[in-house]
Amino acid sequence: MKKYTASDALNKAWEVFKQDPLRHLGVFLVIFLIIVFFDYLSKSNGIMQAVYFLVSLLLSIFIYGYALDNVRGDYNGIGEVINKYYTSNKIIHFLLYGIIMIMLLGIIVAPFLLAYAGKGMSMGVAAILSLIILVILLYIYVRFFYAPFYIIDKGMGAIDALSASWRKSKDNIWDIVWLYILSLLLGLLGLIMLLVGIILMMPIIYFMEGDFYDQTAGDSEEILEA
Repeated sequence: MKKYTASDALNKAWEVFKQDPLRHLGVFLVIFLIIVFFDYLSKSNGIMQAVYFLVSLLLSIFIYGYALDNVRGDYNGIGEVINKYYTSNKIIHFLLYGIIMIMLLGIIVAPFLLAYAGKGMSMGVAAILSLIILVILLYIYVRFFYAPFYIIDKGMGAIDALSASWRKSKDNIWDIVWLYILSLLLGLLGLIMLLVGIILMMPIIYFMEGDFYDQTAGDSEEILEA
């Protein structure tokens, strides 16, 4: 059986997008405007920064759920997405997942920032360390790629989802790397095309990631036995 690749997921994402482009563009336009609005408010004080973080995570649940339902051909409206994916258990563990990822980011990046702020390294050393940190972060995000999907799709706890993703991703590391590269290239293309391009690329990127998860994650028993 042919291994499912990121390129296959991109092709599927484009096919899904073409089925109802106006709806997808409308949904992601609203999401984009909400993010921009709360990002603007977050610059005022620490409380609004926390609100922005919370809103971003809640929107992420919707985006992942919307992507999954569409690539599976199960989409039955926004209300159905909300009812299916916004349970208290999924929200709590998705928030916990987000906090854990931020803590990991801080643990990795903070020592470098402190050393650089204290002028304890040259520009050359800083550049090398920046590259090393970038590679480490990419590796972490690759290994935890499945985690947010496991939480909202399988109802797993945050820790279990991270652990299961670490085990599952070992079989698809380079495909997930290529998936992120494709996402980055699509994102850059969207930036070049300005606002219209960003709105256009957002659903394609998330459909691609949702489809790759759906085709490679395995069923619940396989995940638990991995």
